[in-house]
Amino acid sequence: MGRQSASQEPSAWHSAWKKLVLTVSLLACCPQPTMTQNQEPQGLTPNPSVPVVGQDFTLSLHPVPHDILSCRWYRGTSTSHPSNLILTYDHQNKAGTIRGPAYTGRESVGPDCSLKIHPFIATDGGAYALTLQTFDSSSEYKIEVSGFSLRIPFVIIIVVAVIFIVLLAVGLGLFFYLRGRHRQSASIVHKGPTGIYGATPSM
Repeated sequence: MGRQSASQEPSAWHSAWKKLVLTVSLLACCPQPTMTQNQEPQGLTPNPSVPVVGQDFTLSLHPVPHDILSCRWYRGTSTSHPSNLILTYDHQNKAGTIRGPAYTGRESVGPDCSLKIHPFIATDGGAYALTLQTFDSSSEYKIEVSGFSLRIPFVIIIVVAVIFIVLLAVGLGLFFYLRGRHRQSASIVHKGPTGIYGATPSM
């Protein structure tokens, strides 16, 4: 019995070794997906895709990093000119946001570093740049906001139409009133003291 156990021991080690080699070979041939392969590329997303004059417009970073330290928004593509700076958001700053020279009073930025313009006007179109600082990296993103919509609420259209109709009616009424007065004045001028001008008074 002792000899049989001794002869089976090398065979067991050999079988285990073959399984280990096979496992390593499979892992080498079929690499496992990494976080880099599964991550979505970051970029700026406009919302809505076409800005509407008079309504809110937002530029958002997607996906949003979970370890944001600070971010800066610039008007234009250059981030090296301080005059282009709109807002700075710093998690370590108690004030939260710091206004830059390009701030107009209609911009705001939150913890996710989205830039919100409220309301959007025609001159807000153009290029925007974002610099982002996280715990382990710094990034820069740019986007061009081109085109806008002049969407007017239906209620405003109705109000303007009603005002136009009322003004038109008043104008026409005044026109015909003045025209009637003018004709009446003209007929009085052509009358004499005894009747219509040119008629012979009766005896």
